[in-house]
Amino acid sequence: VFGVYELGRQYHYWGEPDELRIMKSENIAKTDLLNLRLIESMQHGEGDLVKKTVSPSVTRTFQATNNDVERTKEEIIQYAESDGWRHDPTLEVNDEWWGRKTVGRFELTLTIETSPRFNDAIKIEVF
Repeated sequence: VFGVYELGRQYHYWGEPDELRIMKSENIAKTDLLNLRLIESMQHGEGDLVKKTVSPSVTRTFQATNNDVERTKEEIIQYAESDGWRHDPTLEVNDEWWGRKTVGRFELTLTIETSPRFNDAIKIEVF
């Protein structure tokens, strides 16, 4: 029974897969990142037998410090790099910053960008 449960969890049929747990535990995905004010928080990838499952991801949107989006974005990027994220400029589009990090058997991807939804905010997504 436990084996069936674990297999279903890893294939996103139910429960929280290891990949999502790792993403949520990353410092860059914490809700109290650099003491910034969290505006929006979403996560995807928990299994559901009824709905279509999606790949795990964690998205956080934070208010920029003193409404200075570029400075706040640069601080977040510096924090990510100090935490082991490697910049990957081959994927960048517009003002997005892309990074990669290997944690255990998972290769995680990170984007940091100006929020398209909120004024003076930074959106961070780990997937």
